[in-house]
Amino acid sequence: MYASQKYGTAGKSSEYYLLHVSDERFRIQPCDADGKPSVGACLLIDRITTEIRIGEMEEDQLLFSTTHLIRGLFGIIRLVAGPYLIVISESELVGTIYEQKVFKVTRTELFPFSRSTAHLSEVQFQDNLIFLEMVNMVLSFENFYYSPTFDLTHTLQRLNNTSPEFLLMSLRERADNRFVWNAHLLNDVFLAAENEERNKSFPLTYTEFALPVMLGYMSVREVEIANRKLKLTLISRRSCHRAGVRFQTRGIDEEGNVANFIETEQIVEVDGLLFSYVQTRGSVPLFWTQKPNLCWQPWPKLLDISHVQGIRYHLFSQFYTYGHQVIVSLLNKVGREKRLGDTFESTVKEAGLVDVKFFAIDFHGECKNMNWGRVGQVIDRLLPDIKRLSFFAIRMGDNFELRNQIGVFRTNCMDCLDRTNVVQSLIGLRALELQLQTFGILRSGDQLQDYESFVNVYKKLWADNGDVCSVQYAGTPALKSDFTRTGRRTISGALRDGYNAVMRWYINNFNDGFRQDAIDFFLGGYSGSDLQKFMYSQSRKPIVASIVPLLFIFANCMFILTFFAAGYSVNYIAFWLLVIIMLLMYMYIYGEDIADMPRLK
Repeated sequence: MYASQKYGTAGKSSEYYLLHVSDERFRIQPCDADGKPSVGACLLIDRITTEIRIGEMEEDQLLFSTTHLIRGLFGIIRLVAGPYLIVISESELVGTIYEQKVFKVTRTELFPFSRSTAHLSEVQFQDNLIFLEMVNMVLSFENFYYSPTFDLTHTLQRLNNTSPEFLLMSLRERADNRFVWNAHLLNDVFLAAENEERNKSFPLTYTEFALPVMLGYMSVREVEIANRKLKLTLISRRSCHRAGVRFQTRGIDEEGNVANFIETEQIVEVDGLLFSYVQTRGSVPLFWTQKPNLCWQPWPKLLDISHVQGIRYHLFSQFYTYGHQVIVSLLNKVGREKRLGDTFESTVKEAGLVDVKFFAIDFHGECKNMNWGRVGQVIDRLLPDIKRLSFFAIRMGDNFELRNQIGVFRTNCMDCLDRTNVVQSLIGLRALELQLQTFGILRSGDQLQDYESFVNVYKKLWADNGDVCSVQYAGTPALKSDFTRTGRRTISGALRDGYNAVMRWYINNFNDGFRQDAIDFFLGGYSGSDLQKFMYSQSRKPIVASIVPLLFIFANCMFILTFFAAGYSVNYIAFWLLVIIMLLMYMYIYGEDIADMPRLK
């Protein structure tokens, strides 16, 4: 079996489509980049009955339609007013993997099935606007990716170990469900396929329109090293299981899924060779919460239940997918993170799992007093396991495996963002160095650090990855990214971290309840019928929860302005200082009531 068959797919989709919108139907028809139809059939979606089927293009009906050139079908979502069609209207080429194109979604559009909202009550109309805002919020994430010919949700090693039957499946059917963010939105298309056998008279199948979309990060860079051209690709796949935002989604669920789980694959093409190296990150796999309460860092709370079974579920699934597990926990060994880290380590030991190795590394303790040079010494401790776990390697055009990766590093800190990205980037650099040395591209003893231009590209790639993953989970770019970019901490980087930390505090306390609801709804946590009963617009927080933060900001402004007033009085200063202290006390006591919490849960 040829390697190109492994990485491409028999059930590929088109790069372009025509969307014809009439009063009665949506028609989606494959075409070329110039809008010339490639087949005479199309996907017909009835706007009144919501029926979906493959049918002939009715040319006479196009006279009564508006036509849009689109890049693909994102899916169908049900709101209070009824279903909405979501399409990818614009995308840009990110790069290629094994000569297969990968695109980034840059613009989406929603088309309501219903042509009017007159059938809605005032409350339903307001709710529909809110849920529409939620959908647009998730779609505004700037890092959705797809490929019409390549299975983007699987690592190269997983793809190389597939069966002939797997290769005959469509992209959606064979995709890894953990990373398909529009799986719920494509259900209607698959239900139509189940209810109607393929009509042999049409050269189309339903699955050709079902394009799996991944959320995460991807970038491709072409660089030169040791007088050889090298293509470096970094892919981070964000899991849609236990998806959410920073303080609202922590720990593990009953099925072993953890919050903020990301699979990162580093791919290198050089001299006809293809290398892949995979790492994972995810929240501490215990049952714990850390609800926002207006404090700078709320104390994490471990639930008073056994954590052993949850860790077993999680690590069993990780071992089944990736092989050996080397856990690198970067939690502080003092303060609020200590109990969580200690419990994590002791529970892993209690679980008694083989092929699991645990490193507890106090990242901040190792690098205290801005001693960031010690990070390299931390990675040196992991070097024997980097070599032991190996990496995946094949020769281009041949599916024979030269090397196999037998396990992964599973790295976490509190958020699995800033510290985690720094350490993962350095592990990846050592793994890449090992790959290039093993196959003679670098001489034994040569170090990548000697190739400054390459290392600069590599660091930027990983720093961008950290920023994107951080925005998706915490709402701001990553902290400590100046170290990832330059290899050292800078004053400007520290100031930028201070600004981002303040923005995180604000977003996590006053915006994230809505963001969590938006993600849950988008991924299918609530159906349209549930929304009809819920009346989201009526489930508001007490008015005091909205007023107190505004009063606090106002009081601080007045306190500062008092110093600039001509002939300011000590009494005024004392008054506003007393107001600030009282508001602080109120927020400290009732912080969880004031913070923005999800309402759909």
